[in-house]
Amino acid sequence: MNDNKIEILKKIYGALKIDYRYNEGKRYFVYGFKNEQEEWNYNEGELLFVTENQKEVDDLKNHLFSIETGELYCTSCFKEKKIGQLKAKDTKYWGYCVWDGLPFKTLKELQNKLISSVEEFNWSNVRGLTDREDPLVFFGICSTYCMTNEEEYDHSEAFCEYEKIIQNYEQKLAAQYLMDSSESALEHYIADHIEIIEEGLTLIERQKKVDGGAGVIDILAKDLNNNICVIELKIVDNDKSIVWQSAFYQSEFGPNVRVITIAPNYSPNIVKALSNVRNTELKFYFINEDGHLQIKDYPETKQPATIVDIELLMEEDEAS
Repeated sequence: MNDNKIEILKKIYGALKIDYRYNEGKRYFVYGFKNEQEEWNYNEGELLFVTENQKEVDDLKNHLFSIETGELYCTSCFKEKKIGQLKAKDTKYWGYCVWDGLPFKTLKELQNKLISSVEEFNWSNVRGLTDREDPLVFFGICSTYCMTNEEEYDHSEAFCEYEKIIQNYEQKLAAQYLMDSSESALEHYIADHIEIIEEGLTLIERQKKVDGGAGVIDILAKDLNNNICVIELKIVDNDKSIVWQSAFYQSEFGPNVRVITIAPNYSPNIVKALSNVRNTELKFYFINEDGHLQIKDYPETKQPATIVDIELLMEEDEAS
């Protein structure tokens, strides 16, 4: 693009939106926002031209402020035509951190759901779900210049609504993923959402080694009464190891230890065996009517104060 044309564009337009459309002939759709406008609306730019020439687009970007589709920007700064703030480096933004244990495929699904259900969202809001190690949904407002304190954030009805929508989809997709996933993935999720087990639980450690490394506790936590909670997870209903683990691991702690087992279900033999392990509480996980993962007390258990013969259980386990 020649210099004369660029100078003419600079006199009329203060900013450009560059929308590269791979599925439409690998072309660049260039939109302009006029200097004379009192406010700019990112979705209502004037289409200036369409080109396949990347060099032509790069020349424009060197002379006019531009935002490419998917690039993070503050909608408030853009609306108010604050070019200096839009150009600033290290600008921080408000957003919502999504659980980092979701696989890429599920994060892509979350992107699609959010774009289709939140009118204000575009690719720039959800791009951070798949191109960051810590998946993040950006709310499109910067915390550097516009909404500068948490009190404003907490009183924003729009942000509260965004969070509700994101959390609902996130929890539904996580539940679907975890019901068919590994024990490690389930452990990761529960450790990061420890109060899903019980209100007031605090995470101490994951994969806690005991007895010189002879055993490994899935999750170690503490309850509101400062009782140590040994949490053992299974993704099947008939894993015999949960019985000797429940008996053995609690011996590493004092008398106020709680052992919490969590599984999708329990076979009758496992329920019978665990009923003879002191301090042990059986819980199960499932998808509730809201589509979210939930953990509740297993209904058919009692907790007698006797200890099973650990060696016998281990022998039976080896024999099977």
